[in-house]
Amino acid sequence: MQLYLLFEHKSQQDKHIFVQLLSYMARIYEKQSTPAPVLPFVFYHGKKEWRLGTSFQDYLKLKPEDYERLGRYLPNFTFELFDVTLADVGRLEITLYTSGF
Repeated sequence: MQLYLLFEHKSQQDKHIFVQLLSYMARIYEKQSTPAPVLPFVFYHGKKEWRLGTSFQDYLKLKPEDYERLGRYLPNFTFELFDVTLADVGRLEITLYTSGF
């Protein structure tokens, strides 16, 4: 299976991250000859704790009953957030894999 990994970097919280990722994802899908999943990842190292959420639903801030009625018409994706400020960089290990080529 083919996958596309979308990486975005943020040094501060940006409430437009959801629209930005949606735009990037749409452009990637538009250029694909064979549809393949696009998985978004955000690396964040700001001074404040990330409080924007990680799904497009968080961006819209709809009441649960409104989302229940409108949800099927709205984009729905989640991104994986890596808050680098919470990571113990001294303990990170990087493993390299070779494909044998």
